[in-house]
Amino acid sequence: MSEGNGERRVVAYRREQSATLGQLFKAWAAAKLEPDWHSEIHKNATAQYGGFVNMAGLIGATEKALAKHGLVVNQTFLHDGDAAPLLLLTEIGHGESGEFIRSILPVPRGGKIQEQKSAITYMRRAGYEALLGLAPADSKSDDDGDAANRVTPPDDPAEARRMEMTARLKIGAAKTKDELLGLVNRVQLKFDSGELPKAAVERLLKLADERRRAIPGD
Repeated sequence: MSEGNGERRVVAYRREQSATLGQLFKAWAAAKLEPDWHSEIHKNATAQYGGFVNMAGLIGATEKALAKHGLVVNQTFLHDGDAAPLLLLTEIGHGESGEFIRSILPVPRGGKIQEQKSAITYMRRAGYEALLGLAPADSKSDDDGDAANRVTPPDDPAEARRMEMTARLKIGAAKTKDELLGLVNRVQLKFDSGELPKAAVERLLKLADERRRAIPGD
């Protein structure tokens, strides 16, 4: 859990790569010069909290150019046990050389199956965009972190209070740090989607930090 400017946020990310990367980068640079490559991506779908670029849009903006130069992006999941977080692996690989770069991100767990699927698709898009260096073409999608500092209350304050209470109970009952990490990541997603206000998130992160210190182990 990292701390800065009065905010706490769990960061659980790692990057892996092959011993060499020269051929991959050469092919990648060539792919980005293809007319079928689109670093700027446009919203092609809508949800409760506004427009977004779905996976089909992301793949359509990049796949043909990548394939022409022997590059492929693959996403899959890793799971080490019931208490461990589900991990999303996003990898770009070069077929001829075998070189690769991959990022591994935790996916929040728990809740209804629909909520789990929503979290997975959200993280897939984020992982794909970050790995390939894609950027939204409209100014509102790239707000220099403004949305992360929102103070506007959610549309349904009563539902937000219910969410906070449920999260408090789950955080207080967490038995492992991996379980706690998954819960904190879910809280962050609820904030990012506008379902929880900043004040509630700060209270929950403070509680999670206290619970983390109480759980035995490193």
